[in-house]
Amino acid sequence: MKLKTLGIICAESQEAEPYRQATHIGDQTTIAKMHFTIGELFGKKAVVVQCGNAKVNAALATQILKDIFDTDFVVLSGTAGALDKNLKIGDVVVATGVACHDLEPRIITDFIPYAPDGRFPADDNFLQAAAKLKETSRQNIILGEMASGDTFISGEQRDAIAVRLRAVAVDMESAAVGHACFANDLPFAVVKAITDTVEHDSFGNFGRNMIQASKNAFNVTEGILTK
Repeated sequence: MKLKTLGIICAESQEAEPYRQATHIGDQTTIAKMHFTIGELFGKKAVVVQCGNAKVNAALATQILKDIFDTDFVVLSGTAGALDKNLKIGDVVVATGVACHDLEPRIITDFIPYAPDGRFPADDNFLQAAAKLKETSRQNIILGEMASGDTFISGEQRDAIAVRLRAVAVDMESAAVGHACFANDLPFAVVKAITDTVEHDSFGNFGRNMIQASKNAFNVTEGILTK
């Protein structure tokens, strides 16, 4: 697929910074209190947005990318917490699909947007490229399901979400991006690096490990998109 415009969504400024630094900037603007950087990235026309945390912000950013910037592919990049006990800080998860852990599934299966199994699948071409990169990369890359909710989780909450949704990691934005892209027939991908594991306090370690994890997520995204 030949892209017209690539959309990159990051929740935090630290997560967006590697993308901003790599972008040949043409313009910058603020819409709905979100900062948009427009230019060229990875040899493609691109828009990078820092949307803020949680699902509503991420959904707003996705719709703006579609409606105003005519984006035809969206990547959510940044950080996440581990659910899989084998994941370590700095590992990068490429989501095979995304789902809400704090929403009853029938809300989106039986009503708009009528998602068949309560989850939103990531773009298959992106996943195939990620699988190829995984074979040669020094970075530990894991393909697996991502779960989202509007709160930090810890302790037994991690185990419960992992079992119920078969997810390997958790964040606050991926399901919202997946939901908005599904509703717009817009392909998407999620690349998130781990800031905290099952052995760590989620909030404290998130802050301490965010910068390096964000760089790891950027490096894997670049590796996939330049293939």
